[in-house]
Amino acid sequence: MEPLDRTIRATPRYILRPFERHDVLSLVEAVRASLPDLQQWLPWAHASYGRSDAQAYIRESIRSWKEGKAFDLAIRNPDEPHRHLGNISIWFLSKSFRTGEVGYWVRSDETTKGIATEVTARALEIAFDEMHLHRTILRIALGNRGSERVAEKLGFVREGVLREEIKIRGQWLDHSVWGLLDHEFHKGGRSTVPRSEGDRFPGNADRLEPDPSPDTRDRTGDRPFTRISEVDRADPAG
Repeated sequence: MEPLDRTIRATPRYILRPFERHDVLSLVEAVRASLPDLQQWLPWAHASYGRSDAQAYIRESIRSWKEGKAFDLAIRNPDEPHRHLGNISIWFLSKSFRTGEVGYWVRSDETTKGIATEVTARALEIAFDEMHLHRTILRIALGNRGSERVAEKLGFVREGVLREEIKIRGQWLDHSVWGLLDHEFHKGGRSTVPRSEGDRFPGNADRLEPDPSPDTRDRTGDRPFTRISEVDRADPAG
């Protein structure tokens, strides 16, 4: 598959755009402001998260986008375009079988506003209408009831539990798997979020003014969830 274009996508309230190198400091600020929550669920959210981590993440994000493997989007409010609200990502688990995964996180002081549901609904449009996936999954740590509610609202079906899948700060976490098929999505599913009616901010990501502080760096491994899977390694389509 060819890489997706880097057009800014929009929801009724937010913009979703590919990461740029000047996003480092705003990403670090959002992660540090949210560490107590992020550390419960995500292995990359360590106490010393800083510029080098964000640089490596953005570098790998830009490379993965160019290679057509994964598509990471920064969540921003158009009224505060320099403030990072979180990430949402869509990546392939198997190109042969048109299977992908969505992962996200939202900064702690912006939760309970419906951001995750709204941006995940938009990510599903990308997954099914632009990437032409047949099946999209969410993996949710047991106990993360907020993310389970997002999956329920968007019509995902809970399919099972992956036992002791990821180790976070010395403790193994089970994850539930939630799936949505293309025909379920196109029937409308059970989503309570209206579909977007075209993006309000067409054009390239560089149409937004850059964050005031320049930088150059990146880091791998900042996925909302670990992206490497056995399916990736076995998939002949890569």
